[in-house]
Amino acid sequence: MAIEGIKKVHIVGHSQHRDSVVGLLQKLGLVEITDLKEIPTAKDYEEFLVKEELRDEELERRAQNLEYAINYLANFEARGGFLKTLLPSKPMVEPEELRQVIERFDDRAVYESCRRVEEDWHGLEEEERRLRAQYEALLPWRALNLALEDIGPTGQTYTWLGVVPASSLDSLCEELSRDCPQTHVEVVDDGPKLTYLMVTYHRLVTTKAQELLKRYGFTRVEFPHLMGRPSSIIDEVSREIERVRAELRALEAKAKELAKARTKLMVLCDYLLNRTRLKKIQNYFAQTRSTFMIEGWIRRVDVKRLEDRLLKKFMELEITVTDPARDEVPPVELTNRRLIRPFEMVTNIFGLPSYNELDPTPLLAPFFMLFFGLCLTDAGYGVILALLAWVGLKKLKLGEGARRLLRLLFLAGIATVCVGLLTGGIFGIDFEQLPHRMGWLRRLRDGLIIFDPLKNIRTFLVVCLGLGFLQVWFGFLLRLYKEMRRGYCWGAILTHAPWLVLLPGLLAFGLTKAGILGETWAPLAKMMSILGAVGIVLFHGKEKRNIFARLGMGLFGLYGIIGVFGDILSYLRLVALGLATSVIAMVVNMIAGLAWGVPVVGYVFGFCILVVGHLFNLAINTLCGFIHTARLQFVEFFTKFYEGGGRPFRPFCEETRYTIVRGEV
Repeated sequence: MAIEGIKKVHIVGHSQHRDSVVGLLQKLGLVEITDLKEIPTAKDYEEFLVKEELRDEELERRAQNLEYAINYLANFEARGGFLKTLLPSKPMVEPEELRQVIERFDDRAVYESCRRVEEDWHGLEEEERRLRAQYEALLPWRALNLALEDIGPTGQTYTWLGVVPASSLDSLCEELSRDCPQTHVEVVDDGPKLTYLMVTYHRLVTTKAQELLKRYGFTRVEFPHLMGRPSSIIDEVSREIERVRAELRALEAKAKELAKARTKLMVLCDYLLNRTRLKKIQNYFAQTRSTFMIEGWIRRVDVKRLEDRLLKKFMELEITVTDPARDEVPPVELTNRRLIRPFEMVTNIFGLPSYNELDPTPLLAPFFMLFFGLCLTDAGYGVILALLAWVGLKKLKLGEGARRLLRLLFLAGIATVCVGLLTGGIFGIDFEQLPHRMGWLRRLRDGLIIFDPLKNIRTFLVVCLGLGFLQVWFGFLLRLYKEMRRGYCWGAILTHAPWLVLLPGLLAFGLTKAGILGETWAPLAKMMSILGAVGIVLFHGKEKRNIFARLGMGLFGLYGIIGVFGDILSYLRLVALGLATSVIAMVVNMIAGLAWGVPVVGYVFGFCILVVGHLFNLAINTLCGFIHTARLQFVEFFTKFYEGGGRPFRPFCEETRYTIVRGEV
């Protein structure tokens, strides 16, 4: 339905033009080049295939160096605002800027500078960690009025520094004074958990003193490579730490200066990556000493353009275009109108259709918009959503994927505005509580509203179930159409048409019993239900030759009606999400109204509650609405007719990882 026709193309030319032809193909971006080593008929070209991989190691190494510099300098680049962080955009580059970067920019110097900065940075960080650890180890000993080199044994005594648990200090001192009177204990620092001591004892009481110290958890502290008083060393270490930090700040300033060239690095990296692809893609070719052959896929509408551009420049080329063979699986390219194109991302999430299948995108688009609107049911939220999406499209430089999402949200916002006006939801405002002078707003709202979901939940339930029934029935209709399109007309009619009769019959029968439809419809409803059920029983298992097996399969097929009703009931999630959005909006207004009455700061608090609360409600329900609306398409709709499994059409072209080049170079 909206799947572009794909042709197979063969290009044969002289080897002297190979690089130029491949370069033009990359610039045109029209042909998906096939790897001839991976196709079923590869044996036909085996003697002509490239035996050794072609690559440009110098270009690859240079591109890798650029990627390293880009990633490293990203840590020093100025940060954008919240919106830029949420929706990162690629720099837009003009062709002339690209030429200048390619010709003049010294990327090797920037790369070497990044390497030196990183090495120096790691060295300084390691030095700072070492100095910091030294500083923290010495800090408790700052009050020690003795040089560290003087700590240790003398001719008659031993002097040691150490720590003991603070709770053990008194007991240790008491036992030392009693059992080892030739011992002196000096408390250098008394912390909440540990006490820092200098202990001096005579050699005559060494054994006893060491035994007592060990019993009370004394741990010796040594500074073997330091000399001088701890206070002097601490001051020196502090100065060293400041010196290291100053050098780190200087390196950071240098890195920030280098980061100004990050855009040029990204431009050049994209250019070099495309150059490496030019070489690697030639591994897909078949070639002899004098010729080469390219096989690939091209859109039917691009065939003439390809022939015109190639043959105009290379007269020696031979271009052959054919239809895909019966056993070949062409790639898939969706081509929808501009209004439908954003919904292709929903199809892509599930998977592309196969080449000869229906494109479900235009079929799901109206349902998706309507269901999303029912999930929000608030015109005010729809306006904000559409406005934010529009601003993002106009102000941000985004890739095609992000732009497609914003276009989808813009359309979903418009749908939400329509649904919100018809259901009376505008920022959760209770119009009955508005002042008398604003009665015109209430009258305007009452003139547009069809029903209020909060006051008419039953109506909301019926609407959502009715829409669910419609989409599920439409899915069965598409299944019938798909099978007939494949040439199985009578088989498709016998197998799938009974469902198209049974489902409306059961619905009409239920409506007559509920009193919604008159009794005059009852006979027709019964007849449709019976005919549909009989048709399913008789023809669901038509491929079975045995009559009993066929009837058994038919009864089993009829049992599937339970699953169909389950699918329809799944659409009640629209009711839950729609009511949740409205209720949360009303609660936000109520809380803001309570804050409004607080003197002085009430207006500020109330305004903040309104803004934050409604933005949160919009964000969380937009996410839930998107997820659950997509789920209804994937699980309840697609399962009726859609197979998927298509492979996307990916033409060989100039790809950019970091930048967007405007126009042709």
